[in-house]
Amino acid sequence: MKNKTYSKLSTTANATSSSMSAIEGLRKRHYIRVVGDEIPQPEENFDSMFSSLGLPTKLLHNITVRLQYQEPTPIQMQCVPVLMQSRNVLAYAPTGSGKSLAYLLPIVAKTWIDQSNLVADNASGARNKPAALVLLPTVDLAKQVVHSAKQLVQGLPDYRVRLLTSDIDGDSGQTAAVEQVRSADMLVSTPQRLVHLLTAGGPLQAEGLDSVRYLVLDEADRLLRDEGPRGFADQLGAICSRCGHPQLSRALLSATAHPAVEQFCRENFDRLAIVRVGPKQAATNTIDQKLVFCSNEAGKAHEIKTMFARGDLQYPLLIFVHTRQRASELCQLLRDQGLQVDSVTAGRPQETRDKLLRKFREGRLPALVSTDLMARGMDFPSVAMVINYDLPTASREYIHRIGRCGRAGRRGLAVSLWEKRDLPNLRPVLAVMKNSGCQVNPDLYALLPSNSNRRRPPRQQQQQSGNKQAKHKKQSEQAQESARSKAEQAAGRGHVFGGVRAVNRKRRDVRDAKKARRKIRKAKAKARAKEAVSA
Repeated sequence: MKNKTYSKLSTTANATSSSMSAIEGLRKRHYIRVVGDEIPQPEENFDSMFSSLGLPTKLLHNITVRLQYQEPTPIQMQCVPVLMQSRNVLAYAPTGSGKSLAYLLPIVAKTWIDQSNLVADNASGARNKPAALVLLPTVDLAKQVVHSAKQLVQGLPDYRVRLLTSDIDGDSGQTAAVEQVRSADMLVSTPQRLVHLLTAGGPLQAEGLDSVRYLVLDEADRLLRDEGPRGFADQLGAICSRCGHPQLSRALLSATAHPAVEQFCRENFDRLAIVRVGPKQAATNTIDQKLVFCSNEAGKAHEIKTMFARGDLQYPLLIFVHTRQRASELCQLLRDQGLQVDSVTAGRPQETRDKLLRKFREGRLPALVSTDLMARGMDFPSVAMVINYDLPTASREYIHRIGRCGRAGRRGLAVSLWEKRDLPNLRPVLAVMKNSGCQVNPDLYALLPSNSNRRRPPRQQQQQSGNKQAKHKKQSEQAQESARSKAEQAAGRGHVFGGVRAVNRKRRDVRDAKKARRKIRKAKAKARAKEAVSA
């Protein structure tokens, strides 16, 4: 009897081990990495996904016919099962990998099932709305997500996806905006449009967003960036503090990782699942990346005119520059060469931008010049080529820019023009190219400036007195105390994501303290040098 029992246990253990090995093999094959407890297995095809997770069968036809997905992408394989567990998720995947459907499918399914059960149990037939809130950094990206969501929910009776677009100035505008919020099963918005309805004096100040069961931050690294006037941290804090559902689930998705965001999620979210697809700080392997050296600014103009004359430009073509003025100037240069081109920047009216994007997607406009407004999340499945006329300043911006091509399994080409003045910005580009498996000329690394241009001070200057060490220690303690107090203030205001700001501020305080110490050392070194010369 004892031997039979041992044999059964051994067989069960071997079966479990074999199953786990198969799951890990599947993840390894699709470059999926997960962190968290009890992460469900990925689903490799839609048939098994729908049957095992109990998804509404009406959605499968819309996915394959309207959205034209025949098989789930790696991020969809893993994220859909995880989000169906109604847990907090932090997901990273390359551009063009289908992140929107990875959260739209499970959230539509969950909210539809939840609302149907609520109507069945409620004699009045009332439904809690909105049940899902999706926040994005730009209106153009929000409109794109709404379009995909409406395609997905075709055939689900009375399921409404709303984009918060009404002008909220004046009583009539606010009334229309509130009606959009209250009539939506899924509400899609930018933070700025929604925060005015929730803050002091807003029509939703009293009731808040307690009906929201699922909160999504798409392009999370951009939304949670707390730098300069373009940061959304304060607006997100005001919105998230009004989402008071006791079982609120949060999903944060991005193509690039932000250390402060990940650290905060690990420390503050229960049942957190982290999903990564592909290597860190890399572009998808469907994009061929190329660097072209130009002698100067005039050389860039000459190079792009030469590429047009040789027929090297591939269409549809997307060209990125830093500013609106440069976009206008480059458009005029290309028009003079006979190329049909236009520009999309934040300075142009929303109606004009929508019209140009529609022409570009339909193939009636072969080339488009843009700032980073079009770099994040915008889905242009047919874009064949991206040109960085102005080199981006960080690896995140570079990844998002070139990610507009090479989408949905298609090949794409990314060409970056650079000159001598771009050398400080070349390092992150080379890093992404290397991580993506592209060939990089090793001679380029010798041209890069060192990380620190300051010279190491002489040994005599490195020796510091006890008073100076105490002063530096006090500065460091003050910086840490300042960071702690700001974090406590953020928590006291009820900011759900206030901790991210605290982490960023702490880093800045430490950096500022180091800069102050360097300035003191330089000032004293100059004084000693001046004394030596006068002597």
